Amino acid sequence: MNELLFYVHNQGVAVPVPMLTAECNGKQVSLTYEQLDPSSKDRYAIRLLSFIEGILLIEVPYTSEVLENVGRALAKLNIAMSVSYSIL
Repeated sequence: MNELLFYVHNQGVAVPVPMLTAECNGKQVSLTYEQLDPSSKDRYAIRLLSFIEGILLIEVPYTSEVLENVGRALAKLNIAMSVSYSIL
């Protein structure tokens, strides 16, 4: 999954990218395990991704311009993801 996000990001699509935190079996990973509550022995897996600033689509009026921008963004994502997974 990390490779796909990096690939799409490198194609110019604004997607959150993993924040690489460690290396496991020769691969960089974006997971960390944290104990959130000091009184508990439970540990939680947390996946760290970069933050993309913006406004949620649900928070803006659906105008022709907004819908065209959404269509362009989806087309760009579709083109970037049309690559064969075998090269990732």
